[in-house]
Amino acid sequence: MRIAKGDTKRMQNELKTSTTGIVTVVHVQEGGTVETGAALITVVAPEA
Repeated sequence: MRIAKGDTKRMQNELKTSTTGIVTVVHVQEGGTVETGAALITVVAPEA
Protein backbone atom coordinates (compact mmCIF):
# COMPACT_ATOMS: atom_id res chain seq x y z
CA MET A 1 0.00 0.00 0.00
CA ARG A 2 1.40 3.41 -0.93
CA ILE A 3 0.89 5.91 1.87
CA ALA A 4 2.82 8.97 0.77
CA LYS A 5 5.05 10.42 -1.89
CA GLY A 6 7.92 12.77 -1.03
CA ASP A 7 9.96 15.18 -3.14
CA THR A 8 13.69 15.47 -2.44
CA LYS A 9 15.48 18.01 -4.63
CA ARG A 10 13.19 17.23 -7.56
CA MET A 11 13.34 13.47 -6.88
CA GLN A 12 10.13 11.81 -5.70
CA ASN A 13 10.27 9.02 -3.13
CA GLU A 14 7.33 6.82 -2.15
CA LEU A 15 6.77 5.64 1.40
CA LYS A 16 5.38 2.12 1.50
CA THR A 17 3.95 -0.06 4.24
CA SER A 18 3.05 -3.72 4.40
CA THR A 19 0.20 -3.09 6.86
CA THR A 20 -3.09 -1.24 6.70
CA GLY A 21 -3.80 1.82 8.79
CA ILE A 22 -5.15 5.33 8.92
CA VAL A 23 -2.91 8.39 8.66
CA THR A 24 -3.98 10.50 11.64
CA VAL A 25 -1.27 13.18 11.68
CA VAL A 26 1.03 14.66 9.04
CA HIS A 27 4.05 16.10 10.88
CA VAL A 28 5.59 17.98 7.94
CA GLN A 29 4.52 20.83 5.70
CA GLU A 30 4.81 21.01 1.93
CA GLY A 31 8.10 22.68 1.03
CA GLY A 32 9.42 22.33 4.60
CA THR A 33 12.79 20.94 5.66
CA VAL A 34 12.83 17.50 7.28
CA GLU A 35 15.66 16.31 9.50
CA THR A 36 17.00 12.76 9.16
CA GLY A 37 15.01 10.41 11.38
CA ALA A 38 12.13 12.86 11.87
CA ALA A 39 8.58 11.50 12.00
CA LEU A 40 6.71 12.29 8.78
CA ILE A 41 3.31 10.83 9.59
CA THR A 42 1.45 8.96 12.32
CA VAL A 43 -0.42 5.83 11.25
CA VAL A 44 -2.93 4.08 13.51
CA ALA A 45 -4.23 0.54 12.97
CA PRO A 46 -7.92 0.48 12.03
CA GLU A 47 -10.39 -0.82 14.61
CA ALA A 48 -11.50 -4.39 14.00
